Amino acid sequence: MNETTKKEIEVRALGCELTEAERLERGGALASVVMSVANYHLELFERKAEFKAEKDVIEQAIYALRVRQSDLSKSISEGVEERDVKCEAVFDYEAGTVTVRRLDNDQVIEDREMEGLEKQMQLDYDEDNPPETSATVDCHACDGIGSTQDGYDDPKPCSECDGSGQIIVSVTAEGSDDE
Repeated sequence: MNETTKKEIEVRALGCELTEAERLERGGALASVVMSVANYHLELFERKAEFKAEKDVIEQAIYALRVRQSDLSKSISEGVEERDVKCEAVFDYEAGTVTVRRLDNDQVIEDREMEGLEKQMQLDYDEDNPPETSATVDCHACDGIGSTQDGYDDPKPCSECDGSGQIIVSVTAEGSDDE
């Protein structure tokens, strides 16, 4: 080498042919990278789902607060708010009307004509004097057979049920029966 020339060593990225062992090692590295990408995608998906669930809860809370805010604003501006108030409805079957009044201040809030099933008058029921009805039951004298046996050769019709085996009894709503 002479004084007019200079020599330097440098490193450059150049294509080099891989050996079979290097190719196998690179294939393992590639598989590892593919798995890592898939795992990150899965983690991202799960975190998005968690965030979406948290976001939905937060948005519902905000919506509920906005509804309450609106209700409060309306109450303040109008000076009125809805509350549950006991009311009494009076059904006048003769006039065919219904009158509803508040029990807290006796104010009539509705006065209208009866509709549909409201026109069906309810029957009063007195617990001390319940209505009587009748029922047919097996005769106790002949056990529902209709005859009495004075020996096996001479059956006679039962005198209580006239041979029908059944009698009619009065039954009250309380369940007691009078024969």
